[in-house]
Amino acid sequence: MPVEVVGEEPGQAAVRKLLRSVFMKGLAAAAIEALSAAAAAGCEDWLREEIAGALTSADAALLERLETGSRRHAARRVHEVEDASALLRELGVEPRISEASAGWLTQLRDEGKNG
Repeated sequence: MPVEVVGEEPGQAAVRKLLRSVFMKGLAAAAIEALSAAAAAGCEDWLREEIAGALTSADAALLERLETGSRRHAARRVHEVEDASALLRELGVEPRISEASAGWLTQLRDEGKNG
């Protein structure tokens, strides 16, 4: 079995595993929330294809756009995600990830005003 040494200090591999879990489990939660709402709205197949297409074509440039675009357009995106959360509630889906996204975007917006 291949082994990769990631550092001198004990626990560095565990830190990396948990940091990756933040992304992977968050991504899974976002997909489940969106697909649940899409099913309630009658367009689950469409959204499933949209998500698969985004994941299939993902590259470093997409990651850069997600990060810089979120910072640059945070103020507008706060409102968009708040509207999405309202839609999810109407569809009977608890907008846990959407509300967390609104919180992050609000912080990014506020940091941009002060920075």
